[in-house]
Amino acid sequence: MTKEVFKKLNGIALNPLLDRICFCVGLEDDAATLNFEAFLIGVASFNAPGRGEVKLKTAFKIQDFDGDGMISKQDLNEYLQRITSTCSEAEREEIVNEVFRETSSDPKQEQISFADFQRVVILLDFQAKVHLSI
Repeated sequence: MTKEVFKKLNGIALNPLLDRICFCVGLEDDAATLNFEAFLIGVASFNAPGRGEVKLKTAFKIQDFDGDGMISKQDLNEYLQRITSTCSEAEREEIVNEVFRETSSDPKQEQISFADFQRVVILLDFQAKVHLSI
Protein backbone atom coordinates (compact mmCIF):
# COMPACT_ATOMS: atom_id res chain seq x y z
CA MET A 1 0.00 0.00 0.00
CA THR A 2 1.38 3.38 -0.94
CA LYS A 3 1.30 6.41 1.31
CA GLU A 4 -1.24 8.06 -1.00
CA VAL A 5 -3.62 5.09 -0.76
CA PHE A 6 -3.20 4.93 3.03
CA LYS A 7 -3.95 8.66 3.34
CA LYS A 8 -7.30 8.15 1.56
CA LEU A 9 -8.61 5.47 3.96
CA ASN A 10 -11.79 6.32 5.84
CA GLY A 11 -11.00 7.40 9.37
CA ILE A 12 -7.54 8.59 8.37
CA ALA A 13 -8.08 10.97 5.46
CA LEU A 14 -9.54 13.80 7.55
CA ASN A 15 -7.41 13.28 10.64
CA PRO A 16 -5.44 16.45 11.52
CA LEU A 17 -2.52 14.21 12.49
CA LEU A 18 -2.48 12.36 9.18
CA ASP A 19 1.24 12.85 8.54
CA ARG A 20 2.09 11.70 12.09
CA ILE A 21 -0.07 8.59 11.70
CA CYS A 22 1.73 7.83 8.42
CA PHE A 23 5.04 8.24 10.22
CA CYS A 24 3.99 5.86 13.01
CA VAL A 25 2.92 3.10 10.64
CA GLY A 26 6.14 3.29 8.62
CA LEU A 27 5.16 5.62 5.80
CA GLU A 28 7.71 8.33 6.56
CA ASP A 29 8.26 9.47 2.98
CA ASP A 30 6.19 9.50 -0.19
CA ALA A 31 8.09 6.57 -1.73
CA ALA A 32 7.45 4.25 1.25
CA THR A 33 4.98 1.39 0.94
CA LEU A 34 3.39 -1.10 3.32
CA ASN A 35 2.77 -4.75 2.65
CA PHE A 36 -0.31 -6.31 4.24
CA GLU A 37 1.56 -7.53 7.33
CA ALA A 38 3.14 -4.11 7.94
CA PHE A 39 -0.26 -2.48 7.46
CA LEU A 40 -1.82 -4.76 10.09
CA ILE A 41 1.03 -4.16 12.53
CA GLY A 42 0.79 -0.40 12.01
CA VAL A 43 -2.97 -0.27 12.53
CA ALA A 44 -2.68 -2.63 15.52
CA SER A 45 -0.46 -0.08 17.25
CA PHE A 46 -3.64 2.02 17.53
CA ASN A 47 -6.34 -0.64 17.76
CA ALA A 48 -5.13 -3.85 19.40
CA PRO A 49 -6.81 -4.46 22.77
CA GLY A 50 -4.45 -5.31 25.59
CA ARG A 51 -1.53 -3.49 23.99
CA GLY A 52 -1.52 -0.42 26.19
CA GLU A 53 2.25 -0.01 26.15
CA VAL A 54 2.30 0.00 22.33
CA LYS A 55 -0.53 2.54 22.21
CA LEU A 56 1.27 4.76 24.71
CA LYS A 57 4.48 4.65 22.69
CA THR A 58 2.55 5.43 19.51
CA ALA A 59 0.72 8.37 21.12
CA PHE A 60 4.02 9.70 22.43
CA LYS A 61 5.66 9.32 19.02
CA ILE A 62 2.78 11.20 17.37
CA GLN A 63 3.35 14.16 19.70
CA ASP A 64 7.15 14.13 19.42
CA PHE A 65 7.24 16.21 16.22
CA ASP A 66 11.00 16.77 16.22
CA GLY A 67 11.76 13.10 16.90
CA ASP A 68 14.16 13.68 19.78
CA GLY A 69 12.47 11.21 22.14
CA MET A 70 10.95 13.97 24.30
CA ILE A 71 7.86 16.15 24.01
CA SER A 72 8.90 19.79 24.11
CA LYS A 73 6.64 22.79 24.56
CA GLN A 74 6.98 23.37 20.81
CA ASP A 75 5.92 19.77 20.10
CA LEU A 76 2.87 20.09 22.35
CA ASN A 77 1.95 23.45 20.85
CA GLU A 78 2.10 21.95 17.35
CA TYR A 79 -0.07 19.04 18.48
CA LEU A 80 -2.66 21.36 20.02
CA GLN A 81 -2.66 23.61 16.98
CA ARG A 82 -3.55 20.64 14.82
CA ILE A 83 -6.29 19.17 17.00
CA THR A 84 -7.96 22.39 18.15
CA SER A 85 -9.35 24.87 15.69
CA THR A 86 -10.78 27.39 18.12
CA CYS A 87 -7.88 27.96 20.53
CA SER A 88 -5.89 31.15 20.22
CA GLU A 89 -2.10 31.15 20.51
CA ALA A 90 -2.42 32.51 24.06
CA GLU A 91 -4.88 29.75 25.02
CA ARG A 92 -2.60 27.07 23.56
CA GLU A 93 0.36 28.52 25.46
CA GLU A 94 -1.65 28.43 28.69
CA ILE A 95 -2.64 24.80 28.05
CA VAL A 96 0.97 23.86 27.25
CA ASN A 97 2.24 25.47 30.44
CA GLU A 98 -0.43 23.74 32.54
CA VAL A 99 0.30 20.35 30.94
CA PHE A 100 3.98 20.80 31.75
CA ARG A 101 3.20 21.79 35.35
CA GLU A 102 1.07 18.67 35.80
CA THR A 103 3.18 16.22 33.82
CA SER A 104 6.85 16.87 34.35
CA SER A 105 8.52 15.15 37.29
CA ASP A 106 10.97 18.07 37.41
CA PRO A 107 9.45 21.58 37.43
CA LYS A 108 12.56 22.99 35.73
CA GLN A 109 12.34 20.45 32.92
CA GLU A 110 11.43 21.89 29.52
CA GLN A 111 10.51 18.52 28.03
CA ILE A 112 8.20 15.62 28.88
CA SER A 113 9.88 12.23 28.95
CA PHE A 114 8.11 9.03 27.97
CA ALA A 115 8.13 8.00 31.65
CA ASP A 116 6.35 11.22 32.67
CA PHE A 117 3.92 10.88 29.76
CA GLN A 118 3.17 7.29 30.71
CA ARG A 119 2.73 8.14 34.41
CA VAL A 120 0.05 10.73 33.62
CA VAL A 121 -1.71 9.16 30.64
CA ILE A 122 -1.98 5.68 32.14
CA LEU A 123 -4.42 7.11 34.71
CA LEU A 124 -6.89 7.88 31.92
CA ASP A 125 -8.92 5.24 30.10
CA PHE A 126 -6.39 5.78 27.35
CA GLN A 127 -6.33 2.30 25.84
CA ALA A 128 -10.06 2.35 25.15
CA LYS A 129 -9.95 5.81 23.56
CA VAL A 130 -7.09 5.38 21.08
CA HIS A 131 -8.11 3.69 17.85
CA LEU A 132 -8.25 4.20 14.11
CA SER A 133 -11.60 3.54 12.48
CA ILE A 134 -10.68 2.29 9.05
